Amino acid sequence: MAVDDNPANLKLITALLSERVETVVSCTSGQAAVQKAQEQHFDMVFMDIQMPQMDGVTACKLIKETQQNAATPVVAVTAHAMSGERDRLLSEGMDDYLTKPIDETMLLQVLNKWVPVRPAESEACLDFVAPTDTNSAAEAPPIVVEKPTSQVIDWNAALKQAANKEDLAIDMLQMLVDFIPEVAELADNILDNGFDDVEQVIHLIHKLHGSCSYCGVPRLKSICATIEKAFVRVTVSKTLSLNYLNCKMRWRKC
Repeated sequence: MAVDDNPANLKLITALLSERVETVVSCTSGQAAVQKAQEQHFDMVFMDIQMPQMDGVTACKLIKETQQNAATPVVAVTAHAMSGERDRLLSEGMDDYLTKPIDETMLLQVLNKWVPVRPAESEACLDFVAPTDTNSAAEAPPIVVEKPTSQVIDWNAALKQAANKEDLAIDMLQMLVDFIPEVAELADNILDNGFDDVEQVIHLIHKLHGSCSYCGVPRLKSICATIEKAFVRVTVSKTLSLNYLNCKMRWRKC
């Protein structure tokens, strides 16, 4: 089962998995994934972490409480390649870790490690990457600082992210184009009406940023990354300020 609220991310991982496994069930939310897990057994679950209403960690815990999937490995799929993120997710119940944008080789490594190839399937799966040590295979890659670019569409990058599948790359670009009006509507709402639902704004920018990562649009991706980091920085700053005020008030009462 593949779980992601971003259609572009979900389409890519589903397409890559469909070439290697018999059946892939796709879910667009944590709630839908938990419901599916209550209905049937899965050999493996690829779980997005940052989703609205029910995040990936919560969904993972609920899936492991079901009778059918108590022992099913759940792999965290996240765009946050921060130091300590992998250990945090593993400590909260995840079995493994993949970073976005998804790399086909790493995906096959993780798949091969948790779902061993059956003898009858070995001939069709000869190009699987041999399993490696859990820690070294799933470690997040180093964060690369992207250089500013004026290039609107990098077709070579789009093809690479789509595992050199031209039809898939075109579909992913079209999905990004179709998503833009939703972002534009929210931007107009913010400018015209002083929209203050910060969590919704962060989620939408994160979603757009994720889509850009798979579509070969370096300029838009860079802009999204800048905006998302700024929002997160402001949110963290406000949280720290509120925590400081709460501590100060408690100290005065004491």
